[in-house]
Amino acid sequence: MDSSRGPKRELGSHRRSCDGGSRVRYVIVIMSITLFLLWDLLYNGGNAIGSTVLEVHRVARLLTG
Repeated sequence: MDSSRGPKRELGSHRRSCDGGSRVRYVIVIMSITLFLLWDLLYNGGNAIGSTVLEVHRVARLLTG
């Protein structure tokens, strides 16, 4: 047997102890984006989304010709 693989892990143990922290970051980012979109649609009339889509469209046409 190859002893360089390290100690065997028990069934169900986590691979990294910091794995939960990175998941929390993803949840915070997703919730922030969702709350911004809800605010924009409900209280701002979709102005931020509309202007962002128009600007992305303008830049895409500028790049592609």
